[in-house]
Amino acid sequence: MSLSSDVHLDASPEEMQILRNATLLPVVLSIFTADKDKTENEGPFVFSAPYLAVMERAISRIGEDMVITERELRRRGIVLYGEERNYREVSREYDCRGRRAKYTLIRGMFGGELELLMDYYLGLYDGRL
Repeated sequence: MSLSSDVHLDASPEEMQILRNATLLPVVLSIFTADKDKTENEGPFVFSAPYLAVMERAISRIGEDMVITERELRRRGIVLYGEERNYREVSREYDCRGRRAKYTLIRGMFGGELELLMDYYLGLYDGRL
């Protein structure tokens, strides 16, 4: 399981999924930003403009969804604090209706989700299986 052993207080399962998204979206944003920078500086493409435009659109959509996600959490009485990343995990601290907690994802346990989110933001996945 990729969730840490922290007790998650009064957060509902739906709120935990929103917290998961709030933890994963910045990681996806970092991946796209790094790929965009690499394409701009060292890109293997003869015509990189179309690829950069697709990446910029994905980056913009992720940013919009991050705002929506954080707004929804605040509406539910949950406030996000800093993000922490290291070689083992990605964590977000949050306050759930007055009580502090940490949501942690262990690296190596959410790669499939990252790929799915990347496909979604590139327009390759429409949500149907």
